[in-house]
Amino acid sequence: MQLLGVLEHSTVLRFNSIFEGLPKTLGSTDGRYKELKDTIRKATPPLIPYLALTMRELVSVSKSASNYIEGDLVNFTKMRRYTRIIHSLLQHQKDPYDFNFDPEILKVLLTTELPGDENALYEYVDELRDRPL
Repeated sequence: MQLLGVLEHSTVLRFNSIFEGLPKTLGSTDGRYKELKDTIRKATPPLIPYLALTMRELVSVSKSASNYIEGDLVNFTKMRRYTRIIHSLLQHQKDPYDFNFDPEILKVLLTTELPGDENALYEYVDELRDRPL
């Protein structure tokens, strides 16, 4: 959630080049995020899950039917739906992330102080955007 929060912050959205490679329909709510779900399903682990989508699916299952049917019999259909969602989430986390340690990046992350006020942050982002990569 923190990662998505950062990516959706208005100052980050100003870096248009970050998002140019993404299909415009990926975040579409048409078909209950069908394209995003398909992309996640086809992805090779590891994958950072979009927890808002997972939570939405879990809530949907929760509201769809009772936990018990015919009195005190467990609703196994509902429990299987929960299991599929959680299994999918775990499948994408089974392989470790393969990050290469880079002391330069660590130094930048630990020493860069972002401006606290929103206007100063916009100015800072504009300076970064103008730098060549």
